[in-house]
Amino acid sequence: MLKPVRGWEMLRVIFRGILKTLEKEERLDQFSTDNLIITTKRSPQMVALDGEMFYINSPLKVQALPDALNLIVPKPVLKDNTL
Repeated sequence: MLKPVRGWEMLRVIFRGILKTLEKEERLDQFSTDNLIITTKRSPQMVALDGEMFYINSPLKVQALPDALNLIVPKPVLKDNTL
């Protein structure tokens, strides 16, 4: 979650994102959760999801769905090409 920033401070956050050094940004808090409700003062709110922009009404409810994504991965290969 990003704490309020001024215009020039946002540029620093953007550059840290580009340089992949966001963990050094003191105004950015990280946390882990299974579900989240985001309430905004204005509704609808423009949000980015998977690189696409959408208008979504507040509150925005987000929930992780266990086992919702099935992946097919190659078998692991050891250095001598055996399992």
